[in-house]
Amino acid sequence: MFAPLVYLKKSTDVNDTELEAYRMFVYLGYKTMTVLLFKPDFDFTHAFLTSLNAHLSRQVPILSQLLDQIVTRPQATQSDDPLRFFYFSRMNLAIKLSNLSAKDVFTLDLKLILCQLHQQFVEDPDCLEQ
Repeated sequence: MFAPLVYLKKSTDVNDTELEAYRMFVYLGYKTMTVLLFKPDFDFTHAFLTSLNAHLSRQVPILSQLLDQIVTRPQATQSDDPLRFFYFSRMNLAIKLSNLSAKDVFTLDLKLILCQLHQQFVEDPDCLEQ
């Protein structure tokens, strides 16, 4: 298993140059790439990876199908600018989209599914931090 260190800014302030390290874990499943960030000293045990795979293999197809429906939905004015990725941080409710002109892709249904996926992950005893 390969989880490289990545460095992200601590804040969205342009003048802030302080970076924080994370371990980046990429999960590919059902046409969707999901990136999870862990603390740099996190211990990826076999039991944790098995549990995480079981959890994500149940949740990612639902999220992927919903994204597929939204992205492939015909748009009258923005048909030449498809959505390539989105980022949602539940901690600070930040939303980043690859095409900033189409924020309507982040529907209430998608927000609900993301929050439910996060809540199930938090409540799952097999996915607790070790």
